[in-house]
Amino acid sequence: MMDAPLLGATIVMCLGGVVFLRILARGRELARRELEFKKMQEEIQNAFQARGAAPPPIV
Repeated sequence: MMDAPLLGATIVMCLGGVVFLRILARGRELARRELEFKKMQEEIQNAFQARGAAPPPIV
């Protein structure tokens, strides 16, 4: 049986690990969204260039 300080430290470490994994997952999600956004921008520009029109400004 663990004593109270060791049990508390174990719980804190587990919670810290969960938070760390959630931060990593959030970073991956943001990177994926940014990549999708860039692909969409390229598709829009390619569609305009195929018609010979000037592409809309990207803000």
